[in-house]
Amino acid sequence: MKHITAALKSFLTTLTVVALVASPIYYFSSTSAYVENYYGQVQSNPQYTQSCYPAVVFEQLHLEKDDSFIDIDFSPAKDQITYLGEMGIIEGTSDNIFSPNKALTRAEYLKMVFLAFGNEISDDSFENDFSDVSDSHWAADLIATAKDLDIINGYIDGSFKPDQQITYAEAIKIASRATGCDFWSSELAEHGVSNQTWSSDWFEGYMAWASDNGIYQLDANTKMVRWNGAMLSYDIMKFVNESLGIEMRVMKHV
Repeated sequence: MKHITAALKSFLTTLTVVALVASPIYYFSSTSAYVENYYGQVQSNPQYTQSCYPAVVFEQLHLEKDDSFIDIDFSPAKDQITYLGEMGIIEGTSDNIFSPNKALTRAEYLKMVFLAFGNEISDDSFENDFSDVSDSHWAADLIATAKDLDIINGYIDGSFKPDQQITYAEAIKIASRATGCDFWSSELAEHGVSNQTWSSDWFEGYMAWASDNGIYQLDANTKMVRWNGAMLSYDIMKFVNESLGIEMRVMKHV
């Protein structure tokens, strides 16, 4: 009887170890199957293009990110900040601190939307075309990559002003160009936006588009803080997903 009991304990121990090892494999296999199905839904949509693809599946790929910010309970963008934090798109200013009312710089917002639409910062040695962005700046590679992808073009004097607080008009332009969606370009073109420009009314088409589609709005020259950036990024991501008929969701471990 003792031998049977010992054998049974050994079997149960082995079974437990196998289960613990197999569970993550099953989870990630199930996740892979879900994402494969998600890919099919996206690709069957007539508005799908390869460049637009990361915008609608990006949230499926951040399975372990779960930031809990302790200073956003009274922020108008609490839900959006939480969602983007879980997706790995935004980070705090320190552990569990988001600082929602802190000024949002041009470089910080560029990083936010760059990640939101699945773009990757290149580690190639791009030459930085902006007069005020040195190789030692924390966002130097990000800015150079965004310039190479025609997401940004800076100011007419050749500067980018990475540490300057971003305005709403500047933010919505950067966000729209970061999506990479062909149908988005068509949407903007209908509002008079066709290319990068330094004209005095360059932002009007972007503003009109946002108004027509229920995107979070501020006055063009309003200087944004971090929670404003989260609201705008979330709304634009939601618009892209809805345009492709894809649900926005975050997959977490269960």
